[in-house]
Amino acid sequence: MPINTVKNIKVWEQAPDSARLLADTLAAEGIPSAATVIYDQRNRLASYKAHDGLTYNIKAFRIPHIINRIAYGWLRGSKARRAYDNAVRLCELNVATPLPYAYIEEFDAMHWLRRSYFVSSQLPDDFKQIRDAGLSDDFENIVREVADFVADFHKKGVWMVDLTPGNILWRSSYDGYEFSLVDVNRMKFDVRKIDTLVKSCGRLFESAEARSLFATYYSEAMSLPREYVVKLMEKQVAADIARRSRKKALLHPEKFFNRGKQRL
Repeated sequence: MPINTVKNIKVWEQAPDSARLLADTLAAEGIPSAATVIYDQRNRLASYKAHDGLTYNIKAFRIPHIINRIAYGWLRGSKARRAYDNAVRLCELNVATPLPYAYIEEFDAMHWLRRSYFVSSQLPDDFKQIRDAGLSDDFENIVREVADFVADFHKKGVWMVDLTPGNILWRSSYDGYEFSLVDVNRMKFDVRKIDTLVKSCGRLFESAEARSLFATYYSEAMSLPREYVVKLMEKQVAADIARRSRKKALLHPEKFFNRGKQRL
């Protein structure tokens, strides 16, 4: 028996006609068969070339567990809606991110969220993740420019909660480097607490050497003492290590228990 569903479709008023058609297709059928899946784990990412030659990025969020299905249906916007709203706000603030074209939400008869999609422009293939910057001979200049990029949106009060190596993409440009924020569904605006903004930078680079270099240029761009930036970034690193350790202990308590017995 088919499930009775309600679809909510929001399309940016400046979106091309092909983006509107794609939103309708996603609402009716899901990801088109002509789309190319480029990532398929927790969520699914696909690239779709429309009839007019424009290429779109589709992010299909997995169906959440029951508590979040209720929450997204009644208490707060879905991840797809937040990604769209945040991207629109970033564009208004002149912070580089793929153009937001649409989001689609599907609810069941009790208005619990089922499927959701976010449609944006597809970045060119030469954009890479920041974690790949370490392979470049021009690594220091890349770090300098990404520090300026992050400082710019921090000065505008933008807090990227997940400021990780996969969420800033970069490529070479005619006058240096170009950057773009992706995965923007977890974000806050009008944040003026400097500690919060600085700490988030601790997740951006995995090596201590890269974080130290970033701290030098970021502190200059933000007019902050370098020691203060380094301290807060490393505080975030320590907190993340402790969190991962607690998670491992919860998932595999026997390993931690046996480790403790070996010390006795």
